[in-house]
Amino acid sequence: HITAQMEMQNIPITNQSFNHLGSVGINIIGTLQGQDSTDEVYIIDGHYDSVTTTPGADDNASGTAGMLEAMRILSQYNVGKTIKFIAFDKEELGLIGSRYYVNNRNHNDIIKGLINFEMIGYTCTTQVECINFPNADTSIYNIRSSFSDSLSDTFLNIGATHVPELKITAVLDDGDSNFRRSDHAPFWDIGVDALFLTDGANFR
Repeated sequence: HITAQMEMQNIPITNQSFNHLGSVGINIIGTLQGQDSTDEVYIIDGHYDSVTTTPGADDNASGTAGMLEAMRILSQYNVGKTIKFIAFDKEELGLIGSRYYVNNRNHNDIIKGLINFEMIGYTCTTQVECINFPNADTSIYNIRSSFSDSLSDTFLNIGATHVPELKITAVLDDGDSNFRRSDHAPFWDIGVDALFLTDGANFR
């Protein structure tokens, strides 16, 4: 389905295969080439694997759908910077796909920023775990690194301008290990300005 959606928008696709504990994972990478003659790249991602005991609707079909919708819309435009739309595999086993991508990336690529969609479709109001959770029914959480707020501020400003009814709760990574439980974390490790966008998930 991911490949078919990218092909429908004429997005060139690369399948990045990797081995992990006797099985093969595949990162699906669609590239929208920028018009600028630079090697600067932005990434929009969502992991497409889930765990065997769940249907995976929120974790992470919702994030994959967000990535694909961003791809569908942005592919209609000439963009300045190259954008890579990546469906990472084996996130649930320890960010295996995104770590593989980072460790085997094209070092000519200057990754300027990453937006990671991780569980963006769930809301809660009266459940016990949400009573003391600010804006749990209407907010998307914008978790940024401790070393850069550029992408976060841009996301907040654009959200306030174009989707004012959506609350965006900004959160600073304070070292809590929970803030590293998704595919943005390997990019933080190499100094990339990356956003962890989530509906709150286990933070409830």
